[in-house]
Amino acid sequence: MDSSNAKIYSNVHYFDSRKHLDTFFSGKVHPDLAYDTIVFPMEKLRQAIEKGLIKGDSLIDISVGGILHLLYAVCDFFKQITVLKFNEGCVMEVTKWLYTRTGAYDWSHMMSILPNLKGLRQLTDLKELQLKTTVKQVLKCDLNKVNITDPVLLAPADCVLVAAAAEIVSRDREEFVRNMKKFAALVKPGGQLIFFGVLGATYFLVGTEKHHIFSCDENLVSKVLTGEGFTILQSEVLQSKNKSDLVDHKATMFLIAQRGA
Repeated sequence: MDSSNAKIYSNVHYFDSRKHLDTFFSGKVHPDLAYDTIVFPMEKLRQAIEKGLIKGDSLIDISVGGILHLLYAVCDFFKQITVLKFNEGCVMEVTKWLYTRTGAYDWSHMMSILPNLKGLRQLTDLKELQLKTTVKQVLKCDLNKVNITDPVLLAPADCVLVAAAAEIVSRDREEFVRNMKKFAALVKPGGQLIFFGVLGATYFLVGTEKHHIFSCDENLVSKVLTGEGFTILQSEVLQSKNKSDLVDHKATMFLIAQRGA
């Protein structure tokens, strides 16, 4: 599929966050795609916690659309989570869920996944309440600003989770590098940046709307972070079995990097 006229996911173009969630992160997603987008990153997060690769009290989540599911896998570990979203529609999507407002997205299908993840078997029933208690604020993120959360100035966090975001908000290699550096700057010395993203992709579909993806690779992600003073603790690439035309990614990547003290 031609991706030359794809929209850039940002605060410029309208983005249907609800349709995006239904398409890629609901309980109706095809198993192959669901493994890439839901199960694989959640498994890796839990394994990293068990191995002691993730440490600290505070987490900043930077993820595409209105997604929250990865936070279910870590909210029993962190004491406070700040969620950043790139447009007002996605901020509203998360806010409705956070305050249990009418029309909030139903993430209950996560409850069928969590019991299979080590460390979460005894926490399923209270997981949603626990996550809502841990999420302290939801802010709009504008990558065109020096302070991307202006007017709020965030303190650097112990951990920053960049989930399917950097490659989707970046038009080209130069912008991808610049955006990754901005995300990396939110990590305190000695803290970790967790990167989950798609590799070799050019677009994803939300209904009839086609959205651009910058086609990055494992080497580029690692090079940017090591150039910013990070050490790669773990890097794993999963070749995709997905045959859907909803997204043309070749693989998904999970990486943990630690910033120098």
